[in-house]
Amino acid sequence: MIEQRMERSITYKDLLTQRQYLKLIAANVINRFGDSVDTIAFSLMVYTLTGSATWVALIFGCNALPTILFQPFAGAIVEGLNKKYTMVISDIGRGFVVGITAILLISGLLNPWILLALTFMNSTLESLRIPAGIAIVPKILDKSLYTHGLSLNSTMQQTVGILGLAVAAAIIGVFGIGTAILIDAITFIASAIIILFIQTSEDKQERIKLDLKGYLHTLSEGFFYLKQAKVVFAICILGGFMSIFFIPINAMMAPYTTDTLGLSSIGMSVAGICSTIGMGTGAFLFPTLRKRFTARNIFILGGMMIGVCYLIWVGISFYADHISLIYILLAMTMFVFGFFASFIQSVVGVSFMEHIEEKYMSRVGAIFNAIATSTTPLGSLIVAGAMLFLSVNQLFIVTGICTIVLFTGMLPIKVLKQL
Repeated sequence: MIEQRMERSITYKDLLTQRQYLKLIAANVINRFGDSVDTIAFSLMVYTLTGSATWVALIFGCNALPTILFQPFAGAIVEGLNKKYTMVISDIGRGFVVGITAILLISGLLNPWILLALTFMNSTLESLRIPAGIAIVPKILDKSLYTHGLSLNSTMQQTVGILGLAVAAAIIGVFGIGTAILIDAITFIASAIIILFIQTSEDKQERIKLDLKGYLHTLSEGFFYLKQAKVVFAICILGGFMSIFFIPINAMMAPYTTDTLGLSSIGMSVAGICSTIGMGTGAFLFPTLRKRFTARNIFILGGMMIGVCYLIWVGISFYADHISLIYILLAMTMFVFGFFASFIQSVVGVSFMEHIEEKYMSRVGAIFNAIATSTTPLGSLIVAGAMLFLSVNQLFIVTGICTIVLFTGMLPIKVLKQL
């Protein structure tokens, strides 16, 4: 009872004492701005460059492949590295790769195969950045503030993401897709500079010597810990399910808005802005909702509503002749999608942080991301293959029905009660 009362007394104001964590949020916010601009620019670039929805799905899947191949190993390596400097180097490297992509596009030298290689390189660097970013959180944020801290981080990122999505269409229209992508490269560098100023003391005695024997031991410990912690393993599986049902809308956003609905890049901006507002709203309300409802019920409800959104998107296409109505319906459904998607992400993210011991954070965090992301390339390949035979609407119908059925079927699973 005492612990519950203490938890209920915590508010967002308590985060003002966590100055180093606020610096991390600032870096993430800047990164998010660039990513939100790049979200529309990258999709349009791929679709314009290839003219193929199948290529869009393939490149989307390639973006996740390094996470599966390298992140379990990267997590073990990161255990023996300084987390802050690993994040800095990764951000600088990603800024360099994205910058090259922009320059090649502007100069007319970019082709789908080069883009595929650059995407793979960027994601490889990210496979080091993610476990380091996870592992640094317990060093700069009190455990009692995890729910509010992670929720604030998500809310701030979604809020600034709205600004990025709002100006993306204007940037692309006035300066071109290449300039929009170049902005993303600059934000990576800015993020690295801010992270440099984070003060965190990492115990050198906890560092693991980077030799083959020590590395294999560290990696095996991470897998053994994951095997013993059934709740954590369940969270990893849930992360995979979460990724699956985001693939169709993420990969097909450009074909859906431009071809199915007949909208311009402004349609993508409207969709992105509204889903981001929804995610920010959901993330902000999550700590309050978690006090009143179980994490399992919040998670399952979120998944079911995502399935409903897919079916509604199909219905919207029947009003393609009414542009104003299309924009209104698209905006409303994307807000709902973002709102409930944030529930899934918040439950998975907060539950993971609460159930993992700090010394295993990098290793298990990397394995978690690898498992959670492993469904993305497979799902993207399935989507790419499906688009040879199905329309976007038919794909959305199948996804919507499967999503509703799967999340409804999770209700009897006992281990989810421990989330």
